[in-house]
Amino acid sequence: MTTMPLEGSIIPVVEDIFREGGANHEIPPGADPELLATTAAWAIFGAARRWYQTPDRIPAEEMAARIEAMVKPIFLSAYV
Repeated sequence: MTTMPLEGSIIPVVEDIFREGGANHEIPPGADPELLATTAAWAIFGAARRWYQTPDRIPAEEMAARIEAMVKPIFLSAYV
């Protein structure tokens, strides 16, 4: 498996994006915005990395839609 040397830089940036976005939305009591940001960032990064390492991969736009469909429930779970 190929490792991505920027992994340590990419994840924190994506987490920050989610934290900033989350600051604009009310999160119910008991929900952990830090955990939500971390979980979503790693899910996106992991799926994108898997896609990148797959021979004969599907187009990026199609993969982005799949990743969105998988990650959206993570965000929605904070509002249950």
